[in-house]
Amino acid sequence: MPEDVLASPPRRPLGRAGKVVLALLGTAVAAGLVFASLGDGGGPGPLPATPTATPSGAVTPVAGPVRTLAGAPAAGPTGLRVLIPADPPVVIDLDVGTRHPVRGIPSDGDRINSVTSLGPNEAIVSSDRPCDDCSPDAELYLVGGADHEARRIGTGRSAVPDRDGRSVWVIRDGARDRCRLDRITVHGGEPDRHELATLDCGIRLVRDTERGLVLDGPSDGASDAMLLDHDGTSRAELRGPVAYADNAWVQFDMFGRRVLLRGGMIEWHWPSALEAPGELVPDYGDRYVFAEFAAPQEVPVPGGEHVQRLDLWVLDTVDPRWIRTPRMPLAVHLKATSAAWTVDNRLVMVGSFPQVGEAAAIWTRGARDWKVRRVDLPAHPASDTFALLEPPF
Repeated sequence: MPEDVLASPPRRPLGRAGKVVLALLGTAVAAGLVFASLGDGGGPGPLPATPTATPSGAVTPVAGPVRTLAGAPAAGPTGLRVLIPADPPVVIDLDVGTRHPVRGIPSDGDRINSVTSLGPNEAIVSSDRPCDDCSPDAELYLVGGADHEARRIGTGRSAVPDRDGRSVWVIRDGARDRCRLDRITVHGGEPDRHELATLDCGIRLVRDTERGLVLDGPSDGASDAMLLDHDGTSRAELRGPVAYADNAWVQFDMFGRRVLLRGGMIEWHWPSALEAPGELVPDYGDRYVFAEFAAPQEVPVPGGEHVQRLDLWVLDTVDPRWIRTPRMPLAVHLKATSAAWTVDNRLVMVGSFPQVGEAAAIWTRGARDWKVRRVDLPAHPASDTFALLEPPF
């Protein structure tokens, strides 16, 4: 399908004010970019605002009117199940519409649950029971397979899977008002590893990368984001959310409103006119990264409903270019909507969409629009996140 492309400007070094140094990754120099759009959902077409290149390799942020989710019904099997962190957690089969509660996780009506994918067909559920005399560590469960049965794997305040999907990093309550970093083996014969580092209990695990663990929480520096090596011995401050794809760092520079690739060797201003950056999430092939931009302020849409806006982009880290997904900026309820990759590189949104209701929307790169399937989500889940469960179940 044809794409609107902006040729890259000549390379030239940045001045002192334009340099951003990411620890361990060297000095930033600017480069060009290729910019691509998938149009507004009705087929290929020009962007709402034409991007322009500057000598520093930046682009004019793209704006445009808010749009609503439409798209064609998702015909045929998707092969997807969605794990929603309700109390109790439920698994929704997108192909037949059934909902199954996850067995083996306590449910008492006020559990705060969250989910994190552990590979394409398993997930970790963190189940927390808020009370004055409860342990600050949540209970952690592994969920997968066709029986929707959970297996308890331990406890922790925060947990993320490692990159190979065989173990889980956890931050646990420790001694003297400090917390410790442990690693729990989920698959395979490697022993658990304990107390790899001592951390402030306010720190949260974000993601495991080849260069270390991305952490978020209290910091003595200008940023709350940190990189901790896998041995727990070295820390570096980061300037915003990061992802690791195809041996290339992708980073939001929160202060300069820029996106940096390969440690700053290529940089852009944010491609979106929306000001609040969200997650940077690499696909399973470690080539494509989706980047969320949002506007929490509500705006009206036809029919009188007030909505928030989401602008979802995909960055190709090998052939550096931005791809805007269809119908952006999209009318959403941000606290009830999230996105994730499938193992075959489909991008899936699940949530609540004005004028549509609760739905799953599936997009494949190069497609003109989203494929939409209505879903019946459980009431009041504790988190907007979800995990995709793909065959084999």
